[in-house]
Order: sequence, then structure tokens, then C-alpha cells
Amino acid sequence: MGSYSFFDHTADIGVELRAENRAGLFYESIRALFFILTGKDVNEIHLERKSLAKRKAKIKYDNLDDALIDFLNHLVFVVDTEHILPCDGFIKIKRHSIRSRVTFLKDNRHLIQREVKAATFHNFKIEKYKNGLKTRITFDI
Repeated sequence: MGSYSFFDHTADIGVELRAENRAGLFYESIRALFFILTGKDVNEIHLERKSLAKRKAKIKYDNLDDALIDFLNHLVFVVDTEHILPCDGFIKIKRHSIRSRVTFLKDNRHLIQREVKAATFHNFKIEKYKNGLKTRITFDI
């Protein structure tokens, strides 16, 4: 299991993700984005089956690191266009493609406390550390 935490940034929001592997970083990014949008941990929200929607996506990539930013920006697009919140997901990484099945919380626009414009490449890189991988991502708000 991974984790996410926030770091100070002048005008935007920074998040540090830690996970055992790359798929774990994608999973933690979903949870962190939910928190950024709502100010709540996804575990604090009662999720009823009827209030959930699933979306599948396939992202092709040349650089797996960059695919994480593309994935997050895809989620931001879905939030903006469908007004649903990403709260869980399953990620499968294959050679040059990522398949995701993300669960969204629908009919809960009232939970959105902050608008996110995009995940940025500012000081972004994925690094190894003793228990897996970590990265820092800055979100433009």
C-alpha cells in the first residue's frame, strides 16, 4: 500500500506520492486528486454502489513517467466535463500502454471544494527509494 502527502508550494498544490510500484503511484494519484478536490480522504466518504460510475481508459505512452501526468490530466478532464469524482481504481501497465478502470463518485458535485486545472511537469520525476517509488507532482489550481 502506498501513501500521499502534501508539500508547500507558492500558488499551486504539491503532492508527494509513494508506492511499491508504478501502478501503485497511479492508484495513489487517484486518492490524492480526490483529496485535493474535496478536502476529504476518500475513506471518510460513504460510497453507495448506486452512486458510483466506472470509466475505462487506455493511455499509450513513450515515457511511462510522463504517462502519470497524462493520466491525472485525463481524470481532471472527466471531473470537469462529467462532474464526477475519481475515488478508486485499478491500473494495469503493459508495454507502451496503461489500462485503467477508475471508479467515480457521481451526483456529489457539492463535495467539490476546489477546482484543479491540471497536473504539471514542474519538477516532476519518479525516483526509487528504499521501499519502492516516489514522486512529487504540482497541481495548477
